[in-house]
This record gives sequence, C-alpha cells and structure tokens, in this order.
Amino acid sequence: MFYTYLQKKALRFRRLTRCGYAAFASMHKEVSIGRLARRLCDMELLKAGKSIAVCSIALACPSVWADDPVPPDPDAAAALLNLNEVQVTATAQLSSTARPVTVINHQEFSSLTIRSVADVIRQVTGLDVRRRGPSGVQADISLKGCTADQTVVMLNGINVTDVQTGHYSLDLPLTGDEIERVEVYASTATGLGAYAGVINIVTRRAQDGRTSVNGSLKDGEYGLFAPSASVFHHKGLLRSETTAGYNQSTGFTANTDYKIASAFTHLSYKGLEWQAGAQYKDAGANAFYALAYPEQFDATRTAFTSAALHKQLAPHWLMDADLSYRAHFDRFELFREGTETPAWYTGHNRHWTHNANLDAKFSYLTSWGTTTAGVTLQDAYITSNTLGKHNRLTFNYFAQQSLHIGQVSATILAGGTYNNSFGSDWAVSADINWRPARHWQVYANASRALRLPTFTDLYYRSKTQVADPNLRPEHAVKAEIGGRLDKDAWSASVSAFYRYGTDIIDWVKPREEEDGPWYSKQLTDLHAAGCNLTFAYAPQKPLAGFLKQVRASYAYTYMSKQSGEWLSKYALDYLRHHASLTLEHVIWRGLGACWQLSVRDRNGSYIDRDGQVTDYKTVLLLDGQIYYEHKWEGHKWLRAEVGCTNMTNRQYYDIGGVPQPKHQVTAAVKFGL
Repeated sequence: MFYTYLQKKALRFRRLTRCGYAAFASMHKEVSIGRLARRLCDMELLKAGKSIAVCSIALACPSVWADDPVPPDPDAAAALLNLNEVQVTATAQLSSTARPVTVINHQEFSSLTIRSVADVIRQVTGLDVRRRGPSGVQADISLKGCTADQTVVMLNGINVTDVQTGHYSLDLPLTGDEIERVEVYASTATGLGAYAGVINIVTRRAQDGRTSVNGSLKDGEYGLFAPSASVFHHKGLLRSETTAGYNQSTGFTANTDYKIASAFTHLSYKGLEWQAGAQYKDAGANAFYALAYPEQFDATRTAFTSAALHKQLAPHWLMDADLSYRAHFDRFELFREGTETPAWYTGHNRHWTHNANLDAKFSYLTSWGTTTAGVTLQDAYITSNTLGKHNRLTFNYFAQQSLHIGQVSATILAGGTYNNSFGSDWAVSADINWRPARHWQVYANASRALRLPTFTDLYYRSKTQVADPNLRPEHAVKAEIGGRLDKDAWSASVSAFYRYGTDIIDWVKPREEEDGPWYSKQLTDLHAAGCNLTFAYAPQKPLAGFLKQVRASYAYTYMSKQSGEWLSKYALDYLRHHASLTLEHVIWRGLGACWQLSVRDRNGSYIDRDGQVTDYKTVLLLDGQIYYEHKWEGHKWLRAEVGCTNMTNRQYYDIGGVPQPKHQVTAAVKFGL
C-alpha cells in the first residue's frame, strides 16, 4: 500500500484508516473524504478515466470504511456529481509517526464562551491552564502535573515555545475563534523540551473552493470589547487564511485592564506552507508575580513566521523541512508608570528574545514500514537588563523506524542533542498501536525526555526572585497506556501515565521566610502518576430534537513528594482532581444552549496577601451560554450569543493569591459570508 500509491496509476482504496503505518498517514498531508460506497468509487474512476491523487488523512480524523450498502440509483447519481474533485491540503506534521493522545475539535468547544487561546486549551482533558488574567492576558500550561516550562507549544506543527520563560509560550497571534483543533502528543521526534509532552494548535483552513469572510463582535462586563475578522480563500491548489482581532477591558478589579491586538496569516500551495503573525499586548498585572506589589504591569510584543516544504524526492523518498523565527519583547514594570516608586527601584525590566529553528527530515517508504532520519538546529538569544546577554545553540538529531503488521503498528526512535552550555544528552522513545476491531484502538508508549533550564531559571535576579546559574537539565522517564473507542456518535477514551523525574527545577522559598524572595532550585526526584477518562455523545441530528452533545471527563494526578520545608511556586501546585460535564441542547429551532460544570481540586499552598500560608480550596464552577444561529444559502450564517462564566460567583485562584474574575457576562454577534 505504501509504494503502490507513489506510482502513476488509478487507485481504489476500499478502507481508509488513521493508523501511522497507513499510506495516507505516512505522507504527512491532510484531506477530507466522505463515506464512499465501493461501487460508487469504481464508477467514478471509470468516469474520470484518470488517476486520482490523494494524500494522507489527518491523524485526528476517524477511520473511513467504504464497504457500505450501495444507495438507490437517484442518490448514486447525485453522489457521482460530487466526486469529480478531490481536495487536498498540505499541513505540517510533528513527525512521521507521532500519534495524538488527546484531540479536541472545534465543534466540541465552539458553543462555549471562548475569548482566547487559553480558553480553548482549557477544554482539553488533563490540561491545567493556570491563568493570571482573563482573555489570555497571561497563562501557564500544566500537562500531567508539569510546569509551563516543561511543555512544548506548537502552532501548526512549528515550535513556538518561549525560551525565556514558559509564562509567554501562549503569547500567540490568535483570538481563539480561528482554532480548528488542539492535539496533545506524548513526545515529538526530537524530544527536546517535551518533558511533559507537546500541545499542537491547528488553525482552521479554507474549504470547498470558495472565498468566505467571517466576523465577530464581543461585548460584556468590565468594559470588554473584542472585534475580529477572518478571510478564507481557496482556489485550485492555493489556500489562504487571514485573521485579525482586538480585545480590551477596563479590568474586573484594580490594575487588571488590558489591550490585545493580533494578526495571523497562513498560505499553502502544493507542498509549500507559510505562516506569520504578530501580537501587541499591554496588561495591568496586579500581583502577577509577587503579591506584595499590586501595581505591576506587563507589555509584550511578539512576531512569528515560518516556512515549510513537503516534497517527494524520488518514488520512495520524502523530505520535510521547515524554517521558523520568533521574536518576543517583554517590558515588566514592578511599579506601573505613573505610580509612586521606592528609592531602591532602579527601573523596569526589558527582555528581547530571538529564537530561530531549522528542521529537516528524510523518510524512506516501503511496504513494511518507514525509515526516517532528521536534524534540528536551534539558535536562542536573549538580551536583557536583568538577565544579561546569552546565546544558546542546540543541535538535535534522531532516527526512527516504524513497522506495521496487520492491525499493529510500532515505532522506535533514538536521538541525541548537543547544547553549547550543557553538552550532550540523549532521548529515546517507543510506541505501539493496535486496532483489535473496527472502532477500537489501544496504544502504549514509553520514553526518556529532557528539558533545558530557561533563561529565567538561570539568570533572573531581582528583589523578588533569585536564579541559580548552575542549574542542570531536567530528565524524565515516562510511560503511558490507553485506549479509545469511536463509533458513530459515541466516543470514549481512558489512559494512565507514570513519570519519574530527576533534577526537577522549581521556584521555592523557606516557609519561615514568607517575605523573602523566591529561589530557583533543583528539588529531589519526583514521581508522578495519573489517569484520564473521557466520554462523549454527539449525534448528527439532535437526539429527540433536544440533545446536541454531552461530554464528561475526569483527570487525576498524584505527586509523590510534598513541599516539606519549602513553599513551591509551580512544581508542586497541580490539579489533583479535575472533572467536567458539558451539555449542549436545543431550546427551539435555531435557539440552543451550552452548559459546563467543572470541579477543580488543586494540590499545594500559597502565601496570601495577609502573609498567611493557605491551602488551595476545591472549587465548583458553572459556565453557560445561550445562542441563536441561522443559516441560509448553504454557507451564509449568523449567530448571536449571550454567555456567563463563573455563574456561581466563586472566588478561586489558579495561581496563589492572584484572583480570577467572578461572574462575567458577555454578548457576541458572529457571521459568515
């Protein structure tokens, strides 16, 4: 199946699957194909009189089975008219065999109140998004109990992780509306930084050979005003997507105002892809990093671009290469401009970071598997009045072999890394995937991963934080096992993981020095274990004219080591229990509602604004949204929404002492032409 597809002849695929060894999946492309009866497929091939080119189905898509009953002749004739064009879209892939452990699609979160990328990622089971402010002002990602620095963030398969600090990895030029899906991977081919795993954010693509314009306007409490617009264009082999948005608020309490502007574009033509974006953000940072200073302020500027090439070099050889660049500027003010400053305060912190990546890999395809080898070159540079000037050059290399036997696929990967500051290291991983039946899959993976200290971990020194320049890389040995069922409107998944980490980096302080600074330290070894459960039911038509979808999830995490004599700022503050229930239903015709109930039980403690050590409390949150949607002429639509987050008006903290907004009512109008 691998080599046959490369030859210039007409093909008929009777069964399509998302397994990593399948012909489509091995080609790193994405295509949407409907359910085809075998006879219809044969008739269309004969009618066309020529071969039909196809590329791989995205790994997140469900399998397609073609041995369905043949419809009556009138339906068959109608189907034939729609088979003349096969639309193919290239998309960057994390690796030739990387398989997402968790995926959340646009339809699963589109009816919730979404105001930022952080709001979307927050819907993924097992992910803890620790927000310091609303609308993506600043948020840390915690995957399976890890810190923000231990998780790799990618945008359409391109690494955009911030090298200064994980606090800024979600400074992305997106509003949230343009996100198609979020994928969570256990690791990537090169493995560097993927201590916890990888989060890949995939943006929406132009479809159906047409041009469309989407727009939205959001308004709400605390002076919220957020317009956005996007243009999607598809003609022939060219696809383009461009979005722009603005978001501002006067703040839910003192010094929590913000202004955020962003723009993003993505182009694809044949095997070429290009994307670019920029974000402007000014935000009042009330006690974001130190509770004793409520007048903090953060101004960030982000620019990002990447180019990728996916090319067939010979009948069995493929090449994937990409070049990316990300620049980030941060001006942090412990005392906001215009406020009174003490004599010891000498000025604001200013940081410029530059991160350039070059990735290339070559794959050889055979009928029994795929052999891949690749390299990554990363150049990270920072200049700062508090961290100094530093340059970090990293070279990664890897080789992997994938095999398939029947319904079983397996991959073994070995790689190495060299860094001019930390020397050489290595990573290894293995995974296996088995499909015992049509709708079932079972997987297992194990790996050794590492993470280099960030520039902030190593060099940041101030009145509130003191870094250690002698820190060493973190290491982890981890394993995960799970299974998934996808059948018609039903889906369910279960997984369990274990991780043994050494030389864990955290910001800590002695309990008896509550007013002292935080220190970056490498704690002793840390064991982590947990499980994730999800269940979803989403019929094509509302069940009994009422139920559109229901989703339930539960995630549990356990850490073996407690903070003891130390107060932990990040590594030992994690969601121990996280359960959520989402229900979307019809009220009348185009009128519907979506409700989400969640329980969050966080481990750890913090020092409150009165100087007392306080444990996190379990919180029950309820979000809701009522909407009306009208569609006409096929692709035109209008939608009005009214939503409220934290409807029960709970006071809670994602990060100790930094309160989250109580209830916030928003209204939005969206359209598509």
